[in-house]
Amino acid sequence: MVVFRLAMLLPLGVSFMYGDAARQPLRAVLITFVSGATLLAAHALQPGRAADPRRFLLVALVWTVLPAFATLPF
Repeated sequence: MVVFRLAMLLPLGVSFMYGDAARQPLRAVLITFVSGATLLAAHALQPGRAADPRRFLLVALVWTVLPAFATLPF
């Protein structure tokens, strides 16, 4: 999600360039970054590798949660 935030910076730049409502893309970038950083910090606190069921859950969540964050600017 932290990396996905980088993809959201292009629409944010275009929004600022045209003077549109830049609050929504900016808010979406911030929410996505904070959420991703929180998950990254929580994962860093747990030593060792993730077990197989946790990997499956991670993949399932990426496919469902990432599109949800992609719709935040709208």
